[in-house]
Amino acid sequence: MEDYWDFGKVWIFFNFSKYIHFAIKDEGIGVPENELYTIFEAFVQSTKTKTRAGGTGLGLAICKEIIEAHHGEIWAENNEGSGATFNFVIPISQAKQMDGHKIIAENNVEIPTKPATQTTKSANILIIDDEEACLMSMELLLFGSGYNLHKAVGGYAGLEYLKEHSKEIDLILLDLMMPDIYGLNVLTEIKQDPDFAKIPVILQTGSSDNAEIERAFELGIVTYIKKPYQRQNIMYEIAEVLDN
Repeated sequence: MEDYWDFGKVWIFFNFSKYIHFAIKDEGIGVPENELYTIFEAFVQSTKTKTRAGGTGLGLAICKEIIEAHHGEIWAENNEGSGATFNFVIPISQAKQMDGHKIIAENNVEIPTKPATQTTKSANILIIDDEEACLMSMELLLFGSGYNLHKAVGGYAGLEYLKEHSKEIDLILLDLMMPDIYGLNVLTEIKQDPDFAKIPVILQTGSSDNAEIERAFELGIVTYIKKPYQRQNIMYEIAEVLDN
């Protein structure tokens, strides 16, 4: 099936025994080859468009997480001439396990999938961050993981939440840079309170300051996650902490 709009074309390919393949093609400026993978990361925008368009760089990351939650895959490729094509495939049978296998797209491009890495138990994770966009991004990245997510906007809100629900929380994801209270100060408060001092903390940071990260380890974090987030890294680190 093929549809036309003034700004491009959309092709939808069907293979009823395996998957549905959607291809969205435009005739714009395209995507730099070295960014065809990174544009699907949270808070990342193409260098060709970020000076012209607004937004937070979450759109494609959200699409990727939704599609992967349905055991599908999404990828981009540049067209000959101009523009780019964004493809995604979704298996028709959701009961069929796709993880660890390979999907063959309509154009015979082989798309490798990675086995999901997650703990078998259903854990309660508290995410402490001052930015709603970051909270939403983490929630989407962990969508379909089986974890129960709890959110607190800001460091003080996170500490208050812990005081009321400390027995329910198995893991804390803590942002480093927050305007209301510095992340390391929140960490200090957590580790000094006997009610929740033993809850493992993973630090989230975009900082490249090794001294800050070393100080965080001294205060008691178990590991840290660098921004922009990558789902496979987050899932791996969470599983490592919860399984140990």
